[in-house]
Amino acid sequence: MSAELASAGYEIDVITLPSPLTSDVAARSRPSLHERITVHEVEPRQDSLLTFVNRLVRLRLSLSLRLRRSLGPDSPVERKPAGGGASLPPRLPPPVGSDEKSDWPATTGPPLPLTQPLSLIRGALGAWSLLREERRWVSPGLKSARALAREKLYDAVITSGPPHLAAMIGEGVAREHGIPFLADYRDPWTLDRVHKPSARWVGGWHVQRWHERKVVKAASAVIMNTDAAADAMRTAFPSVARRVFVVRNGSDPEDRRDSPHRDRFVVLYAGSLYLRRDPRLLFSAARLLIDECGLSPEQLQIRLIGNVKEYQGTPTRQLAEASGISDYVRIDGFLSRQQALTAASEASVLVCLPDGIMYNVQAKVYEYAQLEAWLLAFVARNSAMEQLLLPLGADLVYDESVEDAADRLARRWRDFSDGERPARLDEHSTLARRGQIERLVRVLSARGVPAPRPSD
Repeated sequence: MSAELASAGYEIDVITLPSPLTSDVAARSRPSLHERITVHEVEPRQDSLLTFVNRLVRLRLSLSLRLRRSLGPDSPVERKPAGGGASLPPRLPPPVGSDEKSDWPATTGPPLPLTQPLSLIRGALGAWSLLREERRWVSPGLKSARALAREKLYDAVITSGPPHLAAMIGEGVAREHGIPFLADYRDPWTLDRVHKPSARWVGGWHVQRWHERKVVKAASAVIMNTDAAADAMRTAFPSVARRVFVVRNGSDPEDRRDSPHRDRFVVLYAGSLYLRRDPRLLFSAARLLIDECGLSPEQLQIRLIGNVKEYQGTPTRQLAEASGISDYVRIDGFLSRQQALTAASEASVLVCLPDGIMYNVQAKVYEYAQLEAWLLAFVARNSAMEQLLLPLGADLVYDESVEDAADRLARRWRDFSDGERPARLDEHSTLARRGQIERLVRVLSARGVPAPRPSD
């Protein structure tokens, strides 16, 4: 976001934790914009108690992982897809925010039952640890922001989370200096009750909610990155509904590239395997495709790149063998961003596995939309993913249906065999990041922030 705001003409001071990624802010900008962005890295304060607790948590996770591996991948609660293939994951709770029935409380998420004291203690300990981890850099970050505010006259403060407690820094500086404060959410805060571990324990959720309520009340504007997330925020905090706006993540022009000639039908997944992102959904669909169309490994490849070596403690290769498609599967580790984009441009079908969050669009979608490939996405009905991808013509699979996924893959295989070349989903650049920054500029202007100086 900083590079795009600098391109729009703003001068930016960025306060962040030390990270190799911070250099990307300047690297993604034109040299003429480097002078408009200054990055201030702050070291989080040391916390010996937190270090000790984290060691205990890691020890518990290590023991749990060893136990899971000793039990093996099979489980009596796993389900079998029609037509055979590897066991599928047991049904997880409905995606957060969906209309499906759930036993979870409507507001607090899945609390740990009081009848299980050990689970309660572990949940409370994990929530405390994660909250304290985020707070480690709030104090030095606020100190750095106050020092900058004494030296310069700022027009606005924008925080971007996660980490969501960074908003406390912006709220404090904006209140002290009487300037507009914009809280930007790239992921939900307390709306995400499944994927944010500190919110899984009901007490941790209430602590997070208290912080969020304070931030939202103080913010001149709350920025969400999908319409679904914005609607959920307006419902959760009706008193600030008129101050909630949508600025999506976007795609970059440099991500757009032409695809080479393809001799093999490659289906690619890039990312991590965790929670609902179970490769067995893809493997079982591929097994059905192979059986229906009689494909050989020379004709079809299932490729996975990223953090994909294992899923829930079981090697991914073992899961592929259980599906009977090991000869068709290529598993790579982490690649650089450019290498990953090159690999994606060589694929015929790009896959988004389910994530169980109603309010988010997976960031890779914006990159995929710039490539000449078909997109196969497992989505929930009325989710942000469906709202974005349905008008673009992506192949959507509902209810984690392996059979539907296989049908869509078979149709794309026939298209591929007939010589059809897939078109970009975002052929007309409707998802470009530049357009989203223009939205943010309008929000800033409406809050009295002077119009930026045009860039060169």
